[in-house]
Parts: sequence; C-alpha cells; structure tokens
Amino acid sequence: ILHLVAKGRLDDAARFADELVTRSPDSAIAHNLLGLIHLKGNRIESAKSAFEAAVRLDQSFFPAALNLSQLDVAVGDIESAKQRFESLLQARPEEFRAQIAISQLEQARGDNVAAAMRLEEAISKSPDSTALYFELIPHYLRRTESANYERAEKLAESLLSKVPKNE
Repeated sequence: ILHLVAKGRLDDAARFADELVTRSPDSAIAHNLLGLIHLKGNRIESAKSAFEAAVRLDQSFFPAALNLSQLDVAVGDIESAKQRFESLLQARPEEFRAQIAISQLEQARGDNVAAAMRLEEAISKSPDSTALYFELIPHYLRRTESANYERAEKLAESLLSKVPKNE
C-alpha cells in the first residue's frame, strides 16, 4: 500500500486499504492508514471518517487523534483539536505526546502560561520523559523575562542529570 502511495497511485492504495479495513474492521491502524491515503488524495471528509473510526476503536491511538486534530486546526478549530487530546489522556494519562500537543495548541492560541503549566504538570508526572524537557526549555527561552531563563536553566540541569555518562 505504501509503495502505491509513493508512486502516486492513490486510488489503488485506497482500494487495498479499504480491503485491509474489510479484513480487519477492528484495527485502528488499518482505519488510520485508510484515512492517511484519503488525506493524501485531498478527500478530507473520507479521511476524517476513517480517523474517527480509528479513534472509536482505540481511544488511546495517538496517530489518529493527531490526524484529526490537524484537520481541526486546518479549519481553525483549536478547541476541538485540544479536546481530542484531552479525551486521549482520559484513556492514557501517561501519553506525553498528547501533553505536548495540547501545549502547542495553547501556544497557538497565544496562551503561553497555560502551555508552560501543561508541560510543567506533565514533567511532574513523568520526570524521566526527556521529550517534555525538550519542549519546555525552548518555550521558556523564547520568553524575555529573567525568571523564564532561570527556569529553563533549572530544567536543562535536570535534563542533563538524566543523560547517561559516557565513561
């Protein structure tokens, strides 16, 4: 299927993906793949339906939630995009990628305080998730207040303490 997509044969790829969904109707991955092919072919409503089917099958399936949220953002509906990730977090509270995505949506809305608070809370729950640090440190460095620089420095020190030493 991916080979067909790479060759630009989207109709053939969609046909095979439809067949995959028919054979594995309970597979969130199959529905998400079908949605991606529809999206590539600019069939937005079909893509959205396939992504929604994937989320119905597995509320914690991050790729489908991400794809749906990107469709929401494309039409300016940041709140719906945020809600998709909030729902995912209900199913999988440890999903740090959803926390990062919500923080990015908060930043897009111009609410930098909420974005930072979201990441700070995520770090307090998952202190070993380096991806959260890599998201939050630049967030603070983009702000001009000295307290933000100090917080970025403390986070960087904490991050460095988590990196194994090469000896």
